[in-house]
Amino acid sequence: MAKKTTAPAPAPAPEPLTLYDVNVSGPSVLELSGKASQSEVVRWWERAQQYADAMRDLGRVTMLCRIEDEDLWYLASVPKEVKRLTDGGAA
Repeated sequence: MAKKTTAPAPAPAPEPLTLYDVNVSGPSVLELSGKASQSEVVRWWERAQQYADAMRDLGRVTMLCRIEDEDLWYLASVPKEVKRLTDGGAA
């Protein structure tokens, strides 16, 4: 009599990733309160441009993110090319 074999159970599908799952937050000096003054926004913008230039040189794209509960804006970066994050791919 032939030995009965069972196929292994399929691996569970990975959770879908978003850009927020693979981003790297910028330095805290790049955080900006929603209540910032005009002069603070001007200084922040200059730093943000430098950060974006540096990330571009590293093959990364800059994202502007917001934490709504804290009314806080911050910069982060992600790899320039990612593999179908909505299908559970890796960056």
